[in-house]
Amino acid sequence: MGPLHIKIIEAELTRDTEMFGKMDPYVELTIGGVLVHKTAILDGAGKTPQWNEECDFSVTDMNAEVHFKVSDEDNNEDDIVGEGSCTLADLCQESGTDQFYDIEFKGKSSGKVRFITSWMNFHVAKASEAERLRLEEENAAEIAATAAEAAARAEEERQEDERLRLEAEEAERARIEAEELAEKERLEAEEAERLAAEASEAAEKERLEAEEAERLRVEAEAAAEKERLEAEEAERLAAEAAADAERERLEAEEAERLRLEAEAKAEQERLEAEEAERLAAEAAADAERERLEAEEAER
Repeated sequence: MGPLHIKIIEAELTRDTEMFGKMDPYVELTIGGVLVHKTAILDGAGKTPQWNEECDFSVTDMNAEVHFKVSDEDNNEDDIVGEGSCTLADLCQESGTDQFYDIEFKGKSSGKVRFITSWMNFHVAKASEAERLRLEEENAAEIAATAAEAAARAEEERQEDERLRLEAEEAERARIEAEELAEKERLEAEEAERLAAEASEAAEKERLEAEEAERLRVEAEAAAEKERLEAEEAERLAAEAAADAERERLEAEEAERLRLEAEAKAEQERLEAEEAERLAAEAAADAERERLEAEEAER
């Protein structure tokens, strides 16, 4: 009869066997009681799995039953989501099929599965083979006539492709050279910028060091000026102290001179008093002597 190519595309399920989480669905395809294909198990695909798997079957009986069952893999026992069936005649159409087929579970709809099929009928193929050969012979001359032209065009196209390829290679080489030059210029600019930054940092460092040296110089000058002023003040105070000491010495000398003069004057006055007392004593003695002489004379 001919080969049948089947694509198991997807399913749109309305029944969910999981209370928590999503289903892990797969399809089993049986034809004439024989398992033809089992798809991969799609973990967590839920109610909209997409398998896109293919299988082939050699058709010998158009009335053979095609059975398809969608199940949800489970740890203990897989749960049936739904089942459906058709005949090979439904799938074996010369123009191919692309159709959803309903599935049920316990008499209730549980969704649908999509199949795409392509089939070759050998009987029709043999009848059309002679016509195909005649058409091929008729077309052979035309094909031969156009072969040289096609070859010439192909050669022209090849030469044009070669020219374009060489131009593209040249353009690519020029682009690479331009990129390399641009990269070199970028690196040189970065290096110049780095050197400029280093020079700027060095200049800033020198400026800060110069400012620090100037600050230290000013502080040293200020400290020296302070020391000079303190030395001058100390010298002035020492001079004042020396002047005060000299003044006190002169005052002491003057006081000593006055004391000596006072003592000399007092000594002179004492001597004068003693001299006056002596003279008075002599005068008294002379008077007593004269008195006695007078008394003696009178006597």
